[in-house]
Amino acid sequence: MTTNQIRAALLLCVLAAAGWTCRLYLAGAERNCPAPFVPYPAARAALANTDSIRAWLDSPVAVNSAGTGELQRLNGIGPEFARRIVAERERGGVFSNLDELARRVRGIGPATADGLAGQITFELPDESGGGSGR
Repeated sequence: MTTNQIRAALLLCVLAAAGWTCRLYLAGAERNCPAPFVPYPAARAALANTDSIRAWLDSPVAVNSAGTGELQRLNGIGPEFARRIVAERERGGVFSNLDELARRVRGIGPATADGLAGQITFELPDESGGGSGR
């Protein structure tokens, strides 16, 4: 999932919770209910999940095992660059370092490589067959 997709999903959850809150408040007001129901547990759960989402977004991406969706989390890497990285990895094998990635993937120049420096790792994929399958 890309950053924008996650943000959109969170926004939809907040909007849905706000809509239900308003609807329940109005229903309670029609019945002269002094304390309308407010879905606090749902709001707390959504806020608790933001920490894990933020940790996932801030974690480095393993270039040698990431799929195109995960590669798009990186600054400066869109769908086309992600596709090129995966295609080159499948064609020529894993990348050992950032210089090799920049040399083998067409279009990744020094500026893009410098921007990726703190965002990626070059761990080898799990060869035992227990990997994520990406």
